[in-house]
Amino acid sequence: MKQYSIRVISEITQFPASTLRYYEKLGLLKGVERDKNGLRIYNEVHLQQLTSIKCFKDCGMSLGEICKFYKYENDLEGNIEEILDLILNSEKELTDRIGEMQEQLLHIQHKVRYYQGIKHAIVHHEKWGRFEDYA
Repeated sequence: MKQYSIRVISEITQFPASTLRYYEKLGLLKGVERDKNGLRIYNEVHLQQLTSIKCFKDCGMSLGEICKFYKYENDLEGNIEEILDLILNSEKELTDRIGEMQEQLLHIQHKVRYYQGIKHAIVHHEKWGRFEDYA
């Protein structure tokens, strides 16, 4: 299995080394071994976990929720409802954010059409249109 130093895993994941150590202390990263000099050695499993943690964080999950998720994952049969609640809530929040961003994108695209129309009018010495004309 491929091994990574804390510096390399930090570069790959964009998590500072201090965050990696903190995640280990919280129990999010288990089984981090040490070399003969006491330096941490990470592996592919840790890289996959960190990729998931980054995804969860980017989706808006709090660190507490992420800790709960991994705690629940240790007993799927006993915690399947809690896991589903966590990830379904995250899915809903993300879907809501995407909807808001789509509305913002439509507004920006409207503005782009409007100002491109003004540019065209300036170049051709024409009268400018109204914002509503570019919907």
